[in-house]
Amino acid sequence: DYDIYLSVTYFILLELCIILFFFFQAEDGIRDFCLSRGLGDVYKRQHFNEPDTKTNILLQCHFSRIPLIPDFAYDQRIILEHAIRIVQAMVDVISSNGWLKPAILTMQLSQMIVQAQWINDSQLFQLPHFTQELVQRCKNQGIEDLADLMNMEDDDRIKLLQMSEQEIEEVAEACNRYPSVNLEFTVKNGESVESGDVVAISAVLTREGEMSPENVIAPYFPKEKEESWWVVVGDAKSNKLYGIKRVTFNEQSKVEIKFAAPEPGEYELTLYAVCDSYIGCDQGQKLTLKVTPAEEQE
Repeated sequence: DYDIYLSVTYFILLELCIILFFFFQAEDGIRDFCLSRGLGDVYKRQHFNEPDTKTNILLQCHFSRIPLIPDFAYDQRIILEHAIRIVQAMVDVISSNGWLKPAILTMQLSQMIVQAQWINDSQLFQLPHFTQELVQRCKNQGIEDLADLMNMEDDDRIKLLQMSEQEIEEVAEACNRYPSVNLEFTVKNGESVESGDVVAISAVLTREGEMSPENVIAPYFPKEKEESWWVVVGDAKSNKLYGIKRVTFNEQSKVEIKFAAPEPGEYELTLYAVCDSYIGCDQGQKLTLKVTPAEEQE
């Protein structure tokens, strides 16, 4: 199900980017892919000049961090500059239909675009100067994510990274700016309500650490990006999204999500906090909601 939802979400983004691609192709003169001599017929059969194919290739090159020639890098930049707004609009449309899994995957797609990596790639690729070789060396030492790296002894970390002093300082800054957020909540009207009553969940996001957030560290994204979060309440079992809010905050943010209690029954819900810019820092808290039949009024 995860792969299917992710594929559909990516396809929707691709189609929306194509619409923008057509517009900017007319406005700015975006170039067609040039056919290689001697292979023209092969390329024509694959329709490499079609906007959908080109947009798909440019997005996948971004996620895989494949270098491009200047002309295609310019085209890729146009797509990326508008992709985040498209993704945010996709989240709004999907959540208005109450679909939980597609909404979460679309939020992860936002992370992929900002960080220029696939969602299943190592979190360490979000740090400056980290290559495939270095990430593999970290894995061989049991270092899987940023928390593992930060918990190492200084001497062991320096020996592992094999970087200059300046590069190590840049890695340290990126680690310190990587968000560590604590998510707490209360259900204002208790965890037992009648069907049709308004359920009010008050969530508190608290940023740990001393550094206030600055613009996201994302060297492959073509413009400055401010970090923001989606707070979501949903039922993963039924794929139902009950409420969502989008927030930007420094040290702390309080969010209240209200929704109508569903049919009578016991529901295992999850409160999610999903970052739009960094991979691996999302939070989730389980809560049980008991819904009783509504009392009949005389």
